[in-house]
Amino acid sequence: MKNFIEKWKVILIINLFVVLLLLIVCLRQYIGINRFFILSFLGFFVPFFVYANILFVLYWALKRKIQFLISLSILVFGYFMNDSFIKFNDSNSNAFADFSVMSFNAHGFAGFFKIDNPNVKEDIVEYVLRENPDIVCFQEYNIEVSSMFKEYPYKYITPDSVDATPQAILSKYPIVSHGAFDFKNTINNAIYADVKIKQDTVRVYNIHLESFRVRPGSLKREVPTNIFNRMSSAFQKQLEQARLVKKHSLSVKYKTLICGDFNSTQYSNVYRILKGDLKDSFLEKGVGFGNTFDFRILPFRIDMILTDLEIVSHKNYNIEYSDHEPIKASFRVK
Repeated sequence: MKNFIEKWKVILIINLFVVLLLLIVCLRQYIGINRFFILSFLGFFVPFFVYANILFVLYWALKRKIQFLISLSILVFGYFMNDSFIKFNDSNSNAFADFSVMSFNAHGFAGFFKIDNPNVKEDIVEYVLRENPDIVCFQEYNIEVSSMFKEYPYKYITPDSVDATPQAILSKYPIVSHGAFDFKNTINNAIYADVKIKQDTVRVYNIHLESFRVRPGSLKREVPTNIFNRMSSAFQKQLEQARLVKKHSLSVKYKTLICGDFNSTQYSNVYRILKGDLKDSFLEKGVGFGNTFDFRILPFRIDMILTDLEIVSHKNYNIEYSDHEPIKASFRVK
């Protein structure tokens, strides 16, 4: 009997700890956690916290214990406090739209460790052309492929004056003006272009925020303090970069679209800063987990499209041409 009580206490303590972690994530926008980087990282593990709490609900319910209300309460609270990481929207890709945008971190068109494909460069180009978006925002671009995108006569690529990994905006519509951000002490950067679509102009931001440079397979080989210090520094840079882009976008008189590789989830302050009053195409029209990054068993959505345009559809792709997967959304200007 004593052993049973001790086991029951241990399970309850673990349950309360997982509830506390999810509660912190739910309240992130109301408490000052910017200085405590480890708390910001909890947003990456929201799916795990949710699954764990569901298991605790089932466990206590099967035991006919009132403790099932502990996890059930935080799940209900979290659902109303935050947008769910899984969506069941009715996204009609055939509905009328004025234009579409694809965002894709193409990893330099060089493939990545999981694939051995000497033709990956050509395969990516062919795939994008087949999907036929009106505007493509590439992160980690390769300027060698520019000549392959003849269907996109208007292009803006990170200028040579910015010492960073190239980003690119390819468009079927005229680009009437453009510019670049020069993030300090990093190879990450962002660019923007004003695109003339029919009688309207839309400002398109293509951003690649600071990378954590952490791979699932390398975590066991690294000293924990080194990982923590690198991730803390990266998150601080992300916040600075996000504030810079957001401040810039608020001065724009056109409809705005911010897309790219955020390297942060929807539960981070980085995302909250960039989103502001904008809408998230996945949350509005997406289906499923919206996974965009290969990170073993956890669904990671770190590539986003945010806008104040009317969102018609959103599509996630499941392809292995990069460590990221592309996303595409369509919009109406008015």
